[in-house]
Amino acid sequence: SHEQNLPADITTTETTYFGGHTVFGLHMNYQFNKDLNLYLHGDNIFNKEYNSPAFRPGNYEGVPGSGRIWTLGAQLSF
Repeated sequence: SHEQNLPADITTTETTYFGGHTVFGLHMNYQFNKDLNLYLHGDNIFNKEYNSPAFRPGNYEGVPGSGRIWTLGAQLSF
């Protein structure tokens, strides 16, 4: 922990710049019949590594983004 003892009338700011990034998602649905919907969702399908700002003092590295996530499911209506 890096605590600084500064007089109350001093304001400090530090700026960290993060490069832009693009992640791709895939969302597919198939209405099997009137009661059953099947779906496949993919987030960050190319498994891009990136950091997002942390919005916490002292965290200059950011927060790692989520890796590739796949969700397969079914929605049943009664």
